[in-house]
Amino acid sequence: MTNPKSRRYDLLFDKDLPVRMSGRTVLRANVFRPDAAGQFPVIMTKGPYGKDVYFRDGYCPQWDRLKEI
Repeated sequence: MTNPKSRRYDLLFDKDLPVRMSGRTVLRANVFRPDAAGQFPVIMTKGPYGKDVYFRDGYCPQWDRLKEI
């Protein structure tokens, strides 16, 4: 049986998807998701700026930890 933690997936990237808030406010989100069917955990970051900063550049310690998993 294959260990699910050892599986690798191609990623799909959706840029600037609209997220409607109350009122007329619309936020934009970048979404990275596996190119596979099924349920996957969510890793989410948020902040007032830096949406288009590469995660590995803006959050180096967290990126290094993710690569260990």
